[in-house]
Amino acid sequence: MEFVYPGMLFGLFALALPVVIHLFNFRRHKSEYFSNIELLRNIQQQTKKTNKLKHIVVLLLRMLLIACLVFAFAQPFLPSDNRPVSNAQKLVSLYIDNSKSMQAQGEGSSLFDEARQAARQLVSASGKEARFIISDNTFEPKNNFTVNAQEAVIDIDAMTNDAPPTGFSQVIRHNKNLKETNDYENRVLYYFSDFQMSIFNQNDIEPDTGLNVVLVHSKSLAKNNVFIDSCWFLSPVVQAGFVTDLVVRITNAGTEDIVSLPLQLTINDIQKSVSNVDVKAGKSGEFIVQFNVDKPGYFRGLLSIKDFPIVFDDDLFFSFSIAQQISVLEIDQTYQNFWLKTLFEQDKLFNYDARNVKQIDFQSLNNYDLIILNELSGISGMLSQSIKAFLQQGGNLIVLPNQISNLESNKLYAEFGFQYQPVADTSNTRVYKLNDTHTVFRDVFVSIPENADYPIVTKYFPLQVQTESSVFTLMELLGGNAFLLGNQYGLGQVFAFAVPLHEKWSNFFQNNLFVPVMYKLSFVNTSKKGLYTILGQSDSYQLKTNISNDRPVIITSLDKGFEMIPESRFSENTSSLFFHGMIPSPGFYDIRNGDSLLGTIAFNENRKESLLEYYDKSELEKLLPAKKFKSISIITNSRSEMQDVIKNSEIGRQLWKYFIILALFFILAEGLVLRFWK
Repeated sequence: MEFVYPGMLFGLFALALPVVIHLFNFRRHKSEYFSNIELLRNIQQQTKKTNKLKHIVVLLLRMLLIACLVFAFAQPFLPSDNRPVSNAQKLVSLYIDNSKSMQAQGEGSSLFDEARQAARQLVSASGKEARFIISDNTFEPKNNFTVNAQEAVIDIDAMTNDAPPTGFSQVIRHNKNLKETNDYENRVLYYFSDFQMSIFNQNDIEPDTGLNVVLVHSKSLAKNNVFIDSCWFLSPVVQAGFVTDLVVRITNAGTEDIVSLPLQLTINDIQKSVSNVDVKAGKSGEFIVQFNVDKPGYFRGLLSIKDFPIVFDDDLFFSFSIAQQISVLEIDQTYQNFWLKTLFEQDKLFNYDARNVKQIDFQSLNNYDLIILNELSGISGMLSQSIKAFLQQGGNLIVLPNQISNLESNKLYAEFGFQYQPVADTSNTRVYKLNDTHTVFRDVFVSIPENADYPIVTKYFPLQVQTESSVFTLMELLGGNAFLLGNQYGLGQVFAFAVPLHEKWSNFFQNNLFVPVMYKLSFVNTSKKGLYTILGQSDSYQLKTNISNDRPVIITSLDKGFEMIPESRFSENTSSLFFHGMIPSPGFYDIRNGDSLLGTIAFNENRKESLLEYYDKSELEKLLPAKKFKSISIITNSRSEMQDVIKNSEIGRQLWKYFIILALFFILAEGLVLRFWK
């Protein structure tokens, strides 16, 4: 035990005062006269012994009282392991979780503001010679260097509460890898956070046996939260002039049912829909919002609800595009298919092109949305590689078999999960079943009658599906063979027919299904870019175009004045953009090349922070391996606990309060002795 003011211990000489008082009893005695004291002698002796013992007890109590008061004024303490030899050898690291969840209400203000206030107090109490490292979830380069107390306060005041969440292990790794940390004999890290279960990551913690860790737990008063979890289109085909169904998932993370919550949808700043939804406590609900757009282009969508006190997850940004035209390329070997030409060439929606297999420009294949292989008996290695690259980048492929042999083409088709049998089946049959749950047919029919007029097939090539393939059947023949099947390959899809478009094989091109099926196969692409990107999860974006001019690609925010030039990599008619974590906040960001708009990206916050589940102090003690650090302590970010931490961080555990309590106890004991000891 040590003392802050050891000079006060000279006050122990005051212990002599009660001794002197008891030795020299200055109280005057009153004499009583008795005619005969013979009978009082025994009682007098007994009372004298009792009074002597009582005086000794009172003397001890008074001496203990004076000693406790002297010790209290000397401020005794137990030295802390964190206490440095001198302030110059001390490095204080202050990490403040500035993710959106820290916007929740604390005792007097937001958790983020409470953390900053406590951090300022720690800085002011650490001494002028102490050095600091101030960091948050952004890990900006300036956080790699030590600063003095004044600079530390400036950095704390400059923090904003809008960063994506980060893991505990990442904070420890950042602090350990700083070069300047090795120059300090004593290091302590104060970790301010609400310790949400969904985002607090204690895995892969690197040991740092020279670091004292103090976890400062911020308690949120918010118990209920409703947020927009995600959204997606019911059908991947979005066309101008047609009604589109948007599915919205809303989660109620609270304990009370939500009734008639307003849900609003705007497209390009124009309100398209308003509806009221009900969500049960602790559950998620999926709701369909309908809208339509009347022309092609790039569109910015915003879904909004109103929920207090946590509002950062009440908006969900999404973007999508509708192409002016769909580019279709037919690759044939002998002749251009009349039915395909008639279907696509007459419609302004399609940009239709037909090429002989010997006249293909392989570099231009990625400029198309759909490629049709029309009766190719063989596919060269160069064409195979180009088609696979086309599919990898999100294109669609339709295969129409050759009427004579498909053996050489099967080498490529096998990589797509299927092959054509070498001999055609000449038995008459027909299509009898459609996979109406697939997006190709989902919105084609109101209902399918039992006696529907399906295509008649006079002969076909049986399609053999590879083992463990993900191939699915879209149209099925009597007997179970596939008439049309599909499979995902890379970011694109492959569709294969069992027959060529020829009257000797089937009447499919004359059937009512021909137009809607071919149209939907042209539109369908489950690999289209997602409607939005989560901040911190995806840091790149791919454009299906090659920027050939000298102007750089620029990312601009529509309402925040933000602008950046991303890293760009070009290959095979595609451009990959890399942001390197520089997107500052949720919202819409345009991709421009000069005056040309190349696309719009929507960014959203990670919804994991919306789940209001937190670790308490006892759970944190079990989660964190204490052996990996010099010491670990966990406190609550309250005024009383922070004051104790500030004092203990400098001198150790203070004991003066206990001596004051003992002094009061001895006063009470003395009073009881004097009152009741007769």
